[in-house]
Amino acid sequence: MNDLWNIAGVSGGIGYGVEGQPWITSHYGYFMSSWHLVFALTGQQANIPAGTLSFNPADQSVRTKSWSYPVLLPGILGIISHDISNVRSLSIDKSQYKLEILFGEITIEKRLSVMDVDYPGKYPLTIKRGQSISWPSKKTKKHKIKGEEKP
Repeated sequence: MNDLWNIAGVSGGIGYGVEGQPWITSHYGYFMSSWHLVFALTGQQANIPAGTLSFNPADQSVRTKSWSYPVLLPGILGIISHDISNVRSLSIDKSQYKLEILFGEITIEKRLSVMDVDYPGKYPLTIKRGQSISWPSKKTKKHKIKGEEKP
């Protein structure tokens, strides 16, 4: 029953023996699968009232690849990415995560993380349209903030 991606089309009614439970497969919800796919791939979990935003991509091999995924929140569009272009060897790992906001503005009060690597900067963290933040994909104290709001 806690399957966020399996939306039941019809729930059982009185007399069916499954009152209030999913009764017919979720084929009625198939039209919405494209919306669920993004969140399933990125592992995006947003709890804005609690001040947290986290990502845990389904493909765990992404730790060793460069990638970009969309960030979709109410009134906010962005990109979360992992860049390994600066990695020269396993001993000098300069790979980094980057969150860029393309539309809207987000304030994260307590925690921003990708694959349990927290953004090490100060909170609350506000990122506006045209701005991005980046931080090492390994747990360190370094971080970088850049960008100006676009007109």
